[in-house]
Amino acid sequence: MMNRDNKITIGLQLEDAVQAMTSLINDVEAHKLREFTDEVELSIGLGFILGKLCLGWHRRNVEPQRFLQLTEDDYDTMSSSVPNWGGHFNLWILVVATRP
Repeated sequence: MMNRDNKITIGLQLEDAVQAMTSLINDVEAHKLREFTDEVELSIGLGFILGKLCLGWHRRNVEPQRFLQLTEDDYDTMSSSVPNWGGHFNLWILVVATRP
């Protein structure tokens, strides 16, 4: 069961994700991401957002003291392991053919 500290921590992760989404949306709407090279910036932005969502999910039942004892590898795993909420979400890589 989630305790008060976990709810605060999850809220902070979600706030970070919302701020990153707002910034990314503003960049897209302002046409700042036009070139192919901007895919890197888009990828980094979306990766940050997804990482915050994953971290919030995986931390929901981790006591604060236990979280402080996690290794860097544990943290990386928590922030990069996408839960399959309800079994109907799938991540896949779209391979786009490029013209020579």
